[in-house]
Amino acid sequence: MNDASVQATASDAASCKLSASRLGYWIDPFASMFSSFHRKMPLINRGYYARVRSIELLLHRFLGTNSNAKQVIVLGAGQDTMFFRLKTMHPELLKDTLYVEMDFPMITKSKVRLCRRHKAVAECIGEVETNEIEMKAQGYALAAADLRELSTVQEKLTWAGIDPTIPTLVLSECVLCYMEPEYSQPLIDWFGSAFTDCAIIVYEQIRPHDAFGQTMVENISLRGCDLKSIHAYPEPEDQHKRFAASGFGHVECWDMNRVYYEYLPLDERRQKEHLELFDELEEYHMLQGHYCLVVAVKNATSLYMSALELYQSKDD
Repeated sequence: MNDASVQATASDAASCKLSASRLGYWIDPFASMFSSFHRKMPLINRGYYARVRSIELLLHRFLGTNSNAKQVIVLGAGQDTMFFRLKTMHPELLKDTLYVEMDFPMITKSKVRLCRRHKAVAECIGEVETNEIEMKAQGYALAAADLRELSTVQEKLTWAGIDPTIPTLVLSECVLCYMEPEYSQPLIDWFGSAFTDCAIIVYEQIRPHDAFGQTMVENISLRGCDLKSIHAYPEPEDQHKRFAASGFGHVECWDMNRVYYEYLPLDERRQKEHLELFDELEEYHMLQGHYCLVVAVKNATSLYMSALELYQSKDD
């Protein structure tokens, strides 16, 4: 039952991203192909803007490096459209890049079906090898796997064409938090040990012990989605230790308030703040303070720089 509820969050996230993008927080011509429209509260729209835009900026930095070959692995990709947006809006960033998405078989089955249904998506992917639950094309793969089964993850990434010697960026948005540490930690350890040049970006909940955090955890649990690792890594410092122990030499963990005010471009942020009437600022700050963005880089001399350089000031 918990697995089913967690899988349902893929549809929730797609719906929230469609709501925010349709209002102009970012451009996504593919969002409506993977979800139906239900306008969300301004609090949700602005939160998703901070989430999507911060990860997008980091991803663009990685893809814009001078490496001849790069790899992106998206854990628990759900109905995310980032690859399709990149392919149509910034194709130069995907040159010599392999982009691999992974999720539960039921999720990938739905995504395969939607990709087949919409001509714009099919044309974006190009010639493809496919079955009911997986796809593989030039520069892209959609793989079905339960992330708790490390051997299956390894097998599927090999099938997709992932090479551990090539610079690799791993993305995890509200995924590892739904896994017990006994499953998530071996996965992180493997990326830290098996890959020569690797970075991981994680977006997930933190700070479960104060009043707001306790309510957050309870509300998510009532939806059937237990945050199974939040008490093991409750604070930013715990996230730092988590990845440092797995061989990542440089780690930064900021809560989303700091990301929003110190990392997102100032002029852009101010423009987005005028898209909707917003009278939930205090609640927004409380919510953002209970989510974090982690950047863990294996080598300080990595091609995509150290985590501190990725997190440049708002005046840069």
